Amino acid sequence: MEDLNVTYAALLNGSILQEAFAISPDGRYIAGRGINAATGRFEGFLLDTVPEPASLFALGAGLAGLVGLKRRK
Repeated sequence: MEDLNVTYAALLNGSILQEAFAISPDGRYIAGRGINAATGRFEGFLLDTVPEPASLFALGAGLAGLVGLKRRK
């Protein structure tokens, strides 16, 4: 076992992964919940354990879009 908060610290930007509920059969994806540093709320996460530069950009853009939509409401 390893602490995902340590392994993926560079991707988390201060957020904390608290519980993992599921892992894909191939071990690539981990789903769970944690505290989003930007909002201070518990939120679900889907962690891709083999990030590629393009995937990281797409994930970051998607998360930024969701945060933007949440703030508008």
